[in-house]
Amino acid sequence: MAHTLFVPPLGTRLVLVQPWDFKLYNEHRNATLMALLGDTRELDYDPKPVHATLPPGTELIVDRYYIKQGLGEFDSLSFRIAGVSATAKTSPWASKATKRQVRFWAKLEDVNTMRVELAPAKEA
Repeated sequence: MAHTLFVPPLGTRLVLVQPWDFKLYNEHRNATLMALLGDTRELDYDPKPVHATLPPGTELIVDRYYIKQGLGEFDSLSFRIAGVSATAKTSPWASKATKRQVRFWAKLEDVNTMRVELAPAKEA
């Protein structure tokens, strides 16, 4: 079966059209999403993820790709959630939590299960 390949440029806005279930890892780059979803684990890398779901209508901004030959277990994409902030400690050594735009990463195998459409273009 043939597929059309679409690799969105950085900054592309995608809207979830179905709930997106994925594995959320306890890692400082996921701290704001963990806070938004009510994940109260102490911030420290844990290789055992928890199940997370983002609802349809969530607007994600493609923020970073990390894909390297021979390191497939680290293949991931980072996203920001448009217009959403959360208060979180973004480092295990941080003395206090700060409010930041929600940013997180997910493994490529989970990203490939997303059902999305392009967000409508913003008027200039």
